Amino acid sequence: MSDGISPARAWLMLGVMIIGGLILGNLIGMLAVSSEMRSAILYGNLDLSNPDLIPDLRVFQAITSIMTFFVPAVVFNYWYRREKPDLLGVHPGFPLAGYFLAAVAILASIPWVNSMVAWSESWDVPKIFAEMQERNESLIEAFLQMETRSELIWNLTVMALIPAVGEEFLFRGTIQPLMLRRFKNPHLAVWLTAFIFAAIHMQIVGFIAMIILGAFLGYLRHYGRNIWLPVVGHYMNNSMMVFGAYILMKEGIPIETLDAPGTGDGQWWIALMSFLFLTGTVFMIRELSRRGKNL
Repeated sequence: MSDGISPARAWLMLGVMIIGGLILGNLIGMLAVSSEMRSAILYGNLDLSNPDLIPDLRVFQAITSIMTFFVPAVVFNYWYRREKPDLLGVHPGFPLAGYFLAAVAILASIPWVNSMVAWSESWDVPKIFAEMQERNESLIEAFLQMETRSELIWNLTVMALIPAVGEEFLFRGTIQPLMLRRFKNPHLAVWLTAFIFAAIHMQIVGFIAMIILGAFLGYLRHYGRNIWLPVVGHYMNNSMMVFGAYILMKEGIPIETLDAPGTGDGQWWIALMSFLFLTGTVFMIRELSRRGKNL
């Protein structure tokens, strides 16, 4: 890093902004929801089986997500602009084929992700982590209860679009470049960021899969020199879950059916091919990037 802003100062400022955004987001979120919802959050007695609370929960989730991830990333990059004008990687373009590859790779990764989740469900984890996982799953299931198109659009916004932009701006657009400038090793930067990304989500089931998917998004950012590639991949991952749940509910099919591909007897080879395609996409993105440099 140049003599302008020290690494310690940069990390300190980013940490302050994230914590400040988290606190401010919770305060704004509490003001934006109903008194019943505020009471449920404050006293820890949120009843996820009550459908009347879900719209407020979506609003609260949207506000806290924007304030915790998106706002700190944008504010930090504005503050850091003299040191690195485009740390985020917002401006560079990339061939449309790259975006298509990113989306298809995430779609193709479903069997492998499901197999990893099924494997991690057999782990013997401490009770506190098991309870945390159960709460996360209950929250996701509550969100995914959709009967109307408006609920589908809300979920695509709150569960797919906002996390895709906000989390990628913070992790792949801010933390990963700072890691790279600190350690001078792109692979270390990608994998450290992926580990932090997975840890923040606090999901033991699928933790390894989330690290690898995070690394995949990190390599899209690194080789593509563009934040929009991982944003597209992240959005594709989350929106598939939302669309899949909506379609299954309309057909009266259990949501758990989404977890089936790649987990049945003799489907190990499907999961393997799924993983190989995911990793192969990284090399294809790298090649597209190299060709772009030579044009």
